[in-house]
Amino acid sequence: MAGHVEAACCCDKSGSLTSSYSGTTYTRYCNEFYDIPSDFPNGVTTIYIEGNPFTTLPANHFASNPTITYLQLQYNNINDIESDAFAGLDNLGTIYLDYNDIQEVKPGQFSGLSKLSRLELDYNKIHTLIPGCFAGLIQLDYLYITNNRLTSLEVGLFDDLVDLNYLYLYDNEIRSIEPGTFQSLGRLSRLYLYNNELTVIKANTFLGCENVYYLYLYNNKIHTIETLALNGMKNLGYLHLYDNDLVTLSYSIFNPLDFPYGGQFDWGHRSSSYDLDLRIHNNLWNCNSSMCWIYYGEVSYSWIYGPYAYSTYCHKPSHQTWSSRRSSIPCNGKFYSTIVLIKMAFFY
Repeated sequence: MAGHVEAACCCDKSGSLTSSYSGTTYTRYCNEFYDIPSDFPNGVTTIYIEGNPFTTLPANHFASNPTITYLQLQYNNINDIESDAFAGLDNLGTIYLDYNDIQEVKPGQFSGLSKLSRLELDYNKIHTLIPGCFAGLIQLDYLYITNNRLTSLEVGLFDDLVDLNYLYLYDNEIRSIEPGTFQSLGRLSRLYLYNNELTVIKANTFLGCENVYYLYLYNNKIHTIETLALNGMKNLGYLHLYDNDLVTLSYSIFNPLDFPYGGQFDWGHRSSSYDLDLRIHNNLWNCNSSMCWIYYGEVSYSWIYGPYAYSTYCHKPSHQTWSSRRSSIPCNGKFYSTIVLIKMAFFY
């Protein structure tokens, strides 16, 4: 992930202490500060404070340094961010708070940061996002909350994030998403929800996500996708559902998608492009007539991503491949006559 140091902090690697100020950059690595430093020189724009045991970001702590644009506070023990902790930082564009001990994100903690474009909260212990916690972050472009302990997402969490483009929520424990949670995210293009505990994708879950092109839901426990689950996702290009518990997949879930050529693949326009990169291997497929749209639709061999797609095994009947079931299942021609071109991907 961009901006992350995936190894241990500098203290553990070198055992050395680092304190410096050069030009407009202030650095404090591994200095055993039990309170966050405040000796910031005038005109400072970039601050690195990492590998220290302090636990609290006090209110108005940076208010005397409105020139700060970049704040990196990784690998500390922060568990309490007081309301208005970043007050006065009208020019702040980036905050790294990953690898700390934050458990809740509450309203007021990021107030006044109307120019913030990147917020990273990965690798904490966050189990709760209280609606309104991101209020006022109207220019936020990237939001990372991966590798935490979130269990649910509800309406109101992301209401002010009208400019958000990338939302990273993978590697949590998310079991439920309230329909309409993402309805304010009209600019969002990438939504990463893989490696969670989702079981059901309800109707209108992604309402408002009209510009999402990448939706990654793999490695959950999804067994049901309701008919209007993708309602509003007019521009979806990548849907990754592999490594779940799906038994069947109805073509009707794709009805809300806005495919070219009026929702029907036109052989006269055939090219190397495709409408949807759909990856659905490693599920619990019941290979019966409900899957005819996959067996016999416009999903022909020449459009399969990977050479072994039809070798994917059915869960029922057991020990049979998709290709072996094709000849034994009666499929009505009208069932697949209007299937759009979908790039099926079962293996990488």
